Amino acid sequence: MSNFLQRAITGILFVALLMGAIFYGHISTAIIFVVIALLGWKELANLIHIPTGGAHFTYAIFTLILWSSIGFSSTPLALVNTILISFLVVALTRSLFQQKFNTQDSGKEVFAFIYLNLPFVSLFSMGWDQQSEKFSPITVLMIFFMVWANDTGAYLTGRAIGKHKMYPKLSPGKTWEGTVGGVIISMLITYILAEYVFDLDYQYYLGAAFITGTFATLGDLFESKMKRERGIKDSGNLLPGHGGILDRFDALFLAAPANYIYFILVH
Repeated sequence: MSNFLQRAITGILFVALLMGAIFYGHISTAIIFVVIALLGWKELANLIHIPTGGAHFTYAIFTLILWSSIGFSSTPLALVNTILISFLVVALTRSLFQQKFNTQDSGKEVFAFIYLNLPFVSLFSMGWDQQSEKFSPITVLMIFFMVWANDTGAYLTGRAIGKHKMYPKLSPGKTWEGTVGGVIISMLITYILAEYVFDLDYQYYLGAAFITGTFATLGDLFESKMKRERGIKDSGNLLPGHGGILDRFDALFLAAPANYIYFILVH
């Protein structure tokens, strides 16, 4: 099987599973998000050198607690701050009983917990209306559509007219032309979807598309830096033809929280 065909099949199945879970409802959305957060831990722990052992167990337990409270609570954000603080306390307390106290390892654990969960908590929060206690899958999916449109637009524009390298040390193929082209194409696709397909406020979503394109690029570069320092090309090999979980969601890790801030400010 050619790499292109393998990549295409994996991409179609992955998108179908993700969209199906989000469309089905808030519980299935919480489940798919927690699965992604758990799978991403192994890759991120390898990238930033988090020691094996208690850290893996602590992360898994607190991630499950976090998403259980979100997915099955009528006020999904009520316990988030408490859980985040509790994770910090447990991570630091556990380090006290290690042979050598290492605040750097504890800091990495806290960073990983926030880095892997915050984007999906942000997405879920935008989709959940606490007043009506209803979940809007389109609100969540629009962010994914923006990210995918931006990635595709940046790739096609960069291949066609890209000349000026953006950050060759981290991402040799990324150009300024491709980056700008990705944002423009993402805004165009977003306008079409908002105005003619889903009947949404296109002005709000055009702003969201601009924010998504900007922070998606930063998220991609951030993961590229982690991989470059680790000396690896892909974060993992879970998705044939695509790499690992982090490779597929790198653009989302900063774009989703940035969109949540925009969502809060506008609404």
